[in-house]
Amino acid sequence: MNQHEFDILLQKYLAGQCTEAEAKYILSWYENQNKVESILTEFEKEEIEKRVWSKIKKRSFPSLFTIKNSSIAASILIVILSGLFFISERSETSFLSSSDENLKGIEMKNTSSKAQKITLEDGSVVELSPNSFLSYPEHFDTKIREVFLKGEAFFTIKKDVSKPFIVRANDITTKVLGTSFRIKAYEGNKTIEVQVKTGRVSVYEDSNKNEKSKNGVILTPNQQIVFVKDTKVLIPSIVDIPEAIIELEPSNLIFSDTPIKEIIDQLKVIYGLEIIIENPSLNNCIFTGDLNDLSLSVQLDILCKSINAQYEERGTSVFIHGEGCQ
Repeated sequence: MNQHEFDILLQKYLAGQCTEAEAKYILSWYENQNKVESILTEFEKEEIEKRVWSKIKKRSFPSLFTIKNSSIAASILIVILSGLFFISERSETSFLSSSDENLKGIEMKNTSSKAQKITLEDGSVVELSPNSFLSYPEHFDTKIREVFLKGEAFFTIKKDVSKPFIVRANDITTKVLGTSFRIKAYEGNKTIEVQVKTGRVSVYEDSNKNEKSKNGVILTPNQQIVFVKDTKVLIPSIVDIPEAIIELEPSNLIFSDTPIKEIIDQLKVIYGLEIIIENPSLNNCIFTGDLNDLSLSVQLDILCKSINAQYEERGTSVFIHGEGCQ
């Protein structure tokens, strides 16, 4: 049983909808449960607990109050609040897309002060940021996996080439097969951001109805786009702090009289970015030094200063230019 299935089983137990076998499973789990450490403050826990009990009392769940040991029900409620990090309110919630108003799904709201993890049916994981909302179906469609985001989340998507994963966030759609990326789509902000950590991501404007001509881009690791809502402009660039996409040995970035071209070729592989040396004469310059444990911007600064050159970012590429060492 995965986390998603267990969450649903707990909710069924509180609603009095479990079979006898499922109820025994929950009670056995409870008896073996040690102290649950909550990441919520006491105030947050009390406020959420009040809302949950209020919703329960408004519904007809008689079995909840006829459990022999009512402390078990109360403790399970606290586990949902604390161990599972935030309340999952299963309801007939309309998705955040007007074209899907008749569909039913689950809406997750992160009311805590920390990012919280949601494990979806397919094994994909969403780290939902504070004050953010995620809507998704209990069971994905046979052709696509589609969710709706308001706010910010980091997605780690289980690869499935037969069933693309789609995130709809306001006017932007992000489509992947299996990768990890972050989306920032707060309603009050003037922009929407998509940043890619691994894999390839297709990002396009949702309001463009012409299926043959969409306003969109393909992003690869360490690339991002900023979508300006007012002007409908997509601005691609490099993320602020690129991360290595391959594991490095400590000796990998220690150089001795090494041609600059060899070093740049190595950095291109490490970060998955296009780095272009505009002046061919720079290729023959050599460098000696240690570039380990430094950000890409610092590495490029050191390299360029050593050979009398400069670098600049243009879109999702880095360009190196200058008179060089000769």
